[in-house]
Amino acid sequence: MTASSPGLATRLAYGMGQAAEGIKVAVLGGLVFFYYQQVLGLASVATACALFFGIVGDTFGGVLAGSVSDRLRHRRGQRHPLMLAALLPTCVALVALFWLRPGSLAGVALFCWLAGWLLVCRVSMTFFRVPHFALGADMADSARARTTNVAFRQFFHVVGAMLVFWVARR
Repeated sequence: MTASSPGLATRLAYGMGQAAEGIKVAVLGGLVFFYYQQVLGLASVATACALFFGIVGDTFGGVLAGSVSDRLRHRRGQRHPLMLAALLPTCVALVALFWLRPGSLAGVALFCWLAGWLLVCRVSMTFFRVPHFALGADMADSARARTTNVAFRQFFHVVGAMLVFWVARR
């Protein structure tokens, strides 16, 4: 922990990291089901099962991410290496989820594509989110400072989610 509360620039930088989680939540919660069911033609039960498998994988990934994050000793710090390592797989998975064109995959192959990339996306994002949350507590010296850090984080979460729907509307 630091001797004093972080400044505005640090809190803004910390909060902006949460925009990625807002983007992921909006995409997986608002667009994936519609795209796979209505556009690509995957049955709604299969789409829901794939989403469920991703959530179950995320649950186990969260336990693993927390354990690794708490035990990590790296010259760049305890949290940052995991957060940086999670960026590329999360971005690739989010792009891959929407890479398919109608008719390119169907049935079981489409289900496996969705379930696999959802698992990669959710678990890799967990390896960003868990250390990011812990970083907010690590850089605060009081309950008030932690609460302020959470407020910045939540603000940018909403901004990220709103950005997804603004872009999707275009």
